[in-house]
Amino acid sequence: MRRDKIEGLWKHILLGYWIAVAFLFYFYAILMTIRMNGVIHEAFFHNPYIALGSLFPFLMLFQASILYFLEKRTIDISLLRIYLQFTVVQQVITGNLIGALLAFLYVRSG
Repeated sequence: MRRDKIEGLWKHILLGYWIAVAFLFYFYAILMTIRMNGVIHEAFFHNPYIALGSLFPFLMLFQASILYFLEKRTIDISLLRIYLQFTVVQQVITGNLIGALLAFLYVRSG
C-alpha cells in the first residue's frame, strides 16, 4: 500500500513538473510578445531561440500525455517501465536533468 502511494506521488510530481514548465515557457513567450508590442508569430520569427525553445515544452506536454494515458490504459506494467526508461535517456539528452531525475525516481519506485 505504501509503495503504491510513493509511486503515485512520483507520477504526480513528474506530470506536474512537465506541465508547469511547459506553461511557464509559453507564458514567458507571450510576455515577450507583449513587451515587443507584436504578435506571437513575430516573436518566433525575430527570436529563433524562442522558436527552437518552444520545441522542448511541446515535447514535455506530449510526454506527459503519453505517460498519463499509458498509466491509465496499460495492464502490462513493463510497457510503462520501458517508456519511463526511454524518457530518462531523452531528458538527459535534451539537458532536462530535473525531468530525468523525476522520471528515474518514478521508475525506481515501481
